[in-house]
Amino acid sequence: MERSRKPVFTRLGRLLAVLGLAAAVSVVAMQGPAQSATIITVTQSITTPGLIRHQIDVHLPMNQFDAQGYINNGARIEVECWGDDPIADDLLPDCPRPGFSGTVTYSGSQLQGTPTGVHLTIVNLYERGTVLDEDIPDGDEIYIKARWIDDDGHVLKGTSSTVSGSF
Repeated sequence: MERSRKPVFTRLGRLLAVLGLAAAVSVVAMQGPAQSATIITVTQSITTPGLIRHQIDVHLPMNQFDAQGYINNGARIEVECWGDDPIADDLLPDCPRPGFSGTVTYSGSQLQGTPTGVHLTIVNLYERGTVLDEDIPDGDEIYIKARWIDDDGHVLKGTSSTVSGSF
């Protein structure tokens, strides 16, 4: 009798192993394919009186799993602040990072992977008549350019609307 039990247990073990593998494959299949970044949204707000509060938001919609995967694998966002002028726009120094001129790169822990995608929020306070005062003595027109670069080198570009005022 022991001979007949051994093959039954072996067959039962194989059946359980196959069912376990099938369950694992179905869980992976339900996650769906990786969602690549296809849209970038860039917004800004400038508020006064007192110190000028300048907030820049960059968002790439996707699920949280993919967002965190991009961040963990080296994706980055490059940000520039620009002054809108009739003849030639000027790149603003000290914006978005005080003490630094030119393109500023954000990556790793500076980016957030959330249920709605990748987010970058930058907030700075400036004295009136300094960083965002790009047209002296006229009104100022500020806009933001952002570039998303994933670990494969794929690039998405976005530009905010222009905010006008006396900054």
